[in-house]
Parts: sequence; structure tokens; C-alpha cells
Amino acid sequence: MALFSRSKPIPLSIEKKNLPKDKKTYFISSLYLGDGTRSDSFMNKDNHLMDLLKKIDSEDAHLVIIGDAIDLHQAWSISRVIKAHARLLSTLSRMANKSGVTYIWSSNDSDISLFRDMLQFDV
Repeated sequence: MALFSRSKPIPLSIEKKNLPKDKKTYFISSLYLGDGTRSDSFMNKDNHLMDLLKKIDSEDAHLVIIGDAIDLHQAWSISRVIKAHARLLSTLSRMANKSGVTYIWSSNDSDISLFRDMLQFDV
């Protein structure tokens, strides 16, 4: 199934998950990662976020992203976002597999499978 296809939507089941009580937890929100051009709201901030992710990773802490991580309205396609922010998205995916990343779905997010299946976040 293609990402962002117009096929029949799959009903979501919502499972209540608790944050780990034995780990420090960091919260970030509203990244709006775009295509890396001048109209990308996140332009030139990857290194700053990478510094924070390095700190979170070194503490084996848990990261919660509170919606609006990717700005598909600006980028037009996920492939453009991946190309512009490959290192950052790769680090987030690695962290999700190591110590966990929770993503809280927001009304501006387009496709839950991007976060759940591709980046391996708990959604």
C-alpha cells in the first residue's frame, strides 16, 4: 500500500500506553519539518535538534513528540522531507528502536503509518 494513498482507510485502534516511570522524559512539539527550502519553517535547525537528541540518547531517556512533526503542506511529499532531514529522521527512528519515541497524533498530521510504520514511533 502506498504512503498517503486514497484507498479505503484502515480503522485505528487506540491503545492506552503509559510513559516509562523509570526514565526521564523529554517533550517537544510543532517541528514542522519541511522540504529544506527557504519556506521550510525548520530550515537550518537540524543541528540544534540533533544536539538535544544526542543528550536524550545519552541519558537513555524517552522522547515524546506532541504532533505536527512534518509539514506536508509545505513540502508536498514525504520524500522531500526525508531528503531534507534524513539524518534527523534516521536518528529519531534509531532512538525509537532503542529507548522509545512516543508520537501524539494531532489534527494536522496526515498519515499515522508514517510515524508508526516508517519511523517506528509508538503512536
